[in-house]
Amino acid sequence: MIGAHIMAAGVPADMTFHDLRHTFASTALAEGVPISEVSRWPGHESIATTVDLYGHLVPEVSERARTRAEQRPRHRSPH
Repeated sequence: MIGAHIMAAGVPADMTFHDLRHTFASTALAEGVPISEVSRWPGHESIATTVDLYGHLVPEVSERARTRAEQRPRHRSPH
């Protein structure tokens, strides 16, 4: 019965559970769900795991990091 629903939804026959999990997490992040929340859903033990896997999908995080790095004073080496 569930197979019929999966096929009706247009899910490719060769899609694995892992593929579905990854797609779900990626889509949630793309829709603006906080990465801390997305981290809990697949049961990641640490948010670091989620950031490592999906951090590139959260553009505002990358932008904040870039802005902070640019604003940081640069230290010159004494040599």
